[in-house]
Amino acid sequence: MSTAPASAASRVVAIDLARWLAIVGMMCAHLLSSVAASWTGGADAQANAADVVIGAANGNASSLFAVLAGVSLVLATRSLLARGARAAALRSVLGRAIVVGAVGVVLAAAMPPVHVVLNYLAFAMVVAAPLLLAPSWVVGAVAVALWLGGSQLALAVRTWRFGDDVFPTGDALAGSPWAAPVDLVATGEYPAVTWVAMLAVGILVARAVLGARSPGRSRILGLGMLAVGAALAGVAAIVSQRTMDAFAESWAAQQGLVELLPWLLRFGTGTPPDASWWWQATAIPHTGTIGDVARGTGVGVAAIGALVALLPPDARMPRALAPVRAAGAAPFTTYTLHVCALLVASAAWAAAGGGEVAVAAGSDATQPPWYVAGFGILALHVGGSLLLGAILARTDAKGPLERVASALADSFARPREDAQLR
Repeated sequence: MSTAPASAASRVVAIDLARWLAIVGMMCAHLLSSVAASWTGGADAQANAADVVIGAANGNASSLFAVLAGVSLVLATRSLLARGARAAALRSVLGRAIVVGAVGVVLAAAMPPVHVVLNYLAFAMVVAAPLLLAPSWVVGAVAVALWLGGSQLALAVRTWRFGDDVFPTGDALAGSPWAAPVDLVATGEYPAVTWVAMLAVGILVARAVLGARSPGRSRILGLGMLAVGAALAGVAAIVSQRTMDAFAESWAAQQGLVELLPWLLRFGTGTPPDASWWWQATAIPHTGTIGDVARGTGVGVAAIGALVALLPPDARMPRALAPVRAAGAAPFTTYTLHVCALLVASAAWAAAGGGEVAVAAGSDATQPPWYVAGFGILALHVGGSLLLGAILARTDAKGPLERVASALADSFARPREDAQLR
């Protein structure tokens, strides 16, 4: 079996592969939702297959991305921290986050048909950065505290800002410059009060992987992560389903939301619909509940663990995986190109007089054309990511946006090797 050059093998290949899987999962969520049977009421093969894929990808891909962001913080700063340049490490994270956030703001301003994760990710990176200097028990304590209390804090802020109705009827911060920061912290799609918990878990995962030191120990660690993560995700899913079976219908009847209940149980927008205790036990994607964070974190840890067991650090990588590895090493560029492609396709459909994407069972809304949603365009997006990976692997280069982010991170870390935080 041919293997990749040492330059590729010197990376933690399993992490690069996991990044690519996370990006592909988000592509699935973005490109298949509007053709899935549960959304459109369709019964054709594509609608049913899309339903299965969406069930696996929705929420889990972004959670894996969040855990990997914590892993990436450790990998990007390990050389600085190894020589005691603690303040420089924090500054480098800030420099990297500025680039990520700037691109996220530009993409969000273009109003793509998806929630852009980059601005939320950049803010969470800055908030989580001090954990790089903390012992692992502190990092774990922060993760648990935000896991158990983050959703309640987000709900409290949401109630103060929008009122306690399930669907907001007003905004206390309308027109205020504080609206965007509050979204980043608590009321947005990916609020820091729940996302930092997953970044903290990623920091612990990276420390464990780097500390394993041998392929044998890495494989044992990977299998352990797979078992623990799968168990956590499985328990969260079982508890969630039983809780919804027991309480959801009566709650919906009290709220007058019986017709909308299927959609409320499918996904959220950063918080659960209200503060009822049973919502915290559900694992509905993008709600930030205790169950949601447990399921998403479990899936993330399990996926990383499986890949670490298969390809431990310093293991020789099969050459056939080089494009996948290189695409995964450029997640910032890959994700940005994906969102740009979504923008172009949506604009083309609008220019052609396209209708509204169907979002309800049996909807009469116009179904999107193949270049907006479906397995065909998904294959092109995935193929495009592999083409990018093949080019980067062939030239042994970083992704363009990764290069810019690394340059600013290095610039921020360079001014002084101050010792006051040592």
